[in-house]
Formats: sequence, C-alpha cells, structure tokens
Amino acid sequence: MNAAGDRSQETEKHWPNIPIIVLNWNGLDDTRECMHALLQLDYPRFQVYLIDNGSVGREGAILESEFHSIAQITVLRLEANLGFTGAHNWILPRLLDEDYPYIALLNNDTVPDRHWLRELV
Repeated sequence: MNAAGDRSQETEKHWPNIPIIVLNWNGLDDTRECMHALLQLDYPRFQVYLIDNGSVGREGAILESEFHSIAQITVLRLEANLGFTGAHNWILPRLLDEDYPYIALLNNDTVPDRHWLRELV
C-alpha cells in the first residue's frame, strides 16, 4: 500500500466520520452563527445535518439557499414542527443505519470552539 493509502486508513481509524445534528426552529440568526462556527472545526471528517423543524416564514428556504452548496452541510426541511425529540427521532434511524461510532447533537444557539469535536472524539 502506498503512503497516501496508509494515511487514509489512519485518518478513518483515528478520526471517524461524525454526523452532527443541528435543529433550527425560528432561530435563523443563531443557526447561521452555529453553522459558520462548525465550518471552522479542526476535525477532519464530519457532516452536519441541519434540520429546519417547521419554522414559521421562510427560514427553511433561507437556510437551504445559504448552505446547500457546502459539502459538509446537508439541509433537510420538515413541514411541521415535530419538537426537539420528534425531529431527532425522525433523523436518528437514518444515521444509526450508517453505523457511525458517534452522533453529535448540537443546539442551534451553540457556537462551538474550533477544537470541540476533536477533543470530544
């Protein structure tokens, strides 16, 4: 195996891909700030699942427009507010099927330090 292949396996072993679930419900400004902070993480492998939980108005469409082209962010929209637990219960079975070693839940009004995920894993 070549050196690049060795590094790739080492990265997967030491830095597993981590999904981060962030719910938005009528918190556009907080959610934007949270997303921008997550994009500054020094952790090499993560995927944010940004779920608009039936926000009033155009918040879901705005978030989708702002973040849909960023590879580390998947924007999903729920038509109705399922509540905190309901929205997590909606997405968790999909992520559990992927056999991730960890799944992070982050409130949208959180601004994580850039080392947060690295230290957590």
